[in-house]
Amino acid sequence: FKFFPHLFLFGPPGTGKSQVGWSIRAMGFNGIKKPFNLSGGTKVAFHREFSHFVNFPCWFDEYDNSIDYDRVQSLKAAYDGAGHKKSVKDSDSRTKTVPVNSSCMISGQQLPIADNALFKRVILTQFYQTEFSDEEKTLFRKMQDMEEGSLTQITANFMRFRKLVEEQYMNTFEKVLEEMVAETLDDNIEDRILRNMCIPLTMVKLLEPEIGDHLPY
Repeated sequence: FKFFPHLFLFGPPGTGKSQVGWSIRAMGFNGIKKPFNLSGGTKVAFHREFSHFVNFPCWFDEYDNSIDYDRVQSLKAAYDGAGHKKSVKDSDSRTKTVPVNSSCMISGQQLPIADNALFKRVILTQFYQTEFSDEEKTLFRKMQDMEEGSLTQITANFMRFRKLVEEQYMNTFEKVLEEMVAETLDDNIEDRILRNMCIPLTMVKLLEPEIGDHLPY
């Protein structure tokens, strides 16, 4: 499709948005690799973040609308898979591109509205709960214990669905998009936003018969 939506984790402190980032990270490796802080870090480190992982999310933390405008533009470009171009040292004409190899997670306490075009390129996940029951706290600690050694076995297990995705994803996407358009006909939702949502929804629809009620489409 020549695009892939960013996952935006939005909410005040203590609501668990960062924990979702760490949990997703645990699907690829243990928690050693920290997210890139959008309010700091060098330009070189920022652009390299997009290329560090293949088919696994990079993570940009502490988003706010006052971050460097060029970083907002780069996040927009990454949605389309456009990497950062730079000139090659000692050459007048050659350029080198830092590729975008992965999807992006972005987390922060402000909605990404510095540029409305970025807002349309994210799937927004809002966090608001700050008080948790004893049962929720117990389950949280249990999950953290599981993540301590990483959850790569889950990711590896999903590889058995690769052929299914290769053969059926495109057709299933079109069906899901048709359903979404029909469901939202009176809501005047922009096509780009609908297509963003259909990317993960298609995976849910594909895998629901294989996994069962754990993924209710």
